[in-house]
Amino acid sequence: MLQPRAPIFDVPWSLVQNADFERRLAATIAWSQVRMATAQHTTSVDALFRTPMRPGGARRAGPLELFYESRSSAVYQDEVRAVVDERIGRLAADGVDIPLPQHATLADMLGGGEGRLFGYLPNMNLCDGASGAASDGWFDVDNVPPWDLWVDVVQWRDDPILLSWTPRRYVELARSGVRVNPEECIAFVMLVGP
Repeated sequence: MLQPRAPIFDVPWSLVQNADFERRLAATIAWSQVRMATAQHTTSVDALFRTPMRPGGARRAGPLELFYESRSSAVYQDEVRAVVDERIGRLAADGVDIPLPQHATLADMLGGGEGRLFGYLPNMNLCDGASGAASDGWFDVDNVPPWDLWVDVVQWRDDPILLSWTPRRYVELARSGVRVNPEECIAFVMLVGP
């Protein structure tokens, strides 16, 4: 049976071509690789990519309350960057070097076949749970991708968009969730433009 084509968000390169985004993306990729390597006997998305990590050391189930109501890009961005900063701190505490590409471009980082950049539009979300069920839990019931893989929030068109990383091993799970998402608030990202 022919599957419907998953939507793509065409995000301008100019929104992500900066050293801070590259550092956050490199840290996210490193984190995903460490998590998958150290937890080889589990495929549970929650166990791998929804660790009890919170800014300021507070431990809760996760940063889901961030997406319960529409907010500005700046509010989303502050919270997401706090999650990423905690992840970077945990990697450093564990002695994991974050391989920042010295001679590679952002295109090289994203084009290496290790995974895909993903987008989530929180202000367009209907929270129907279909994507979570279809993706075997890759998305939660609110269509939010795993917070251990969040990279940044940027303003895209008229809405904030959460950019996250999807390791190659999980691309098909994510695609399954995207295909059943009626409001199209989740999709893989294609970076476009010069």
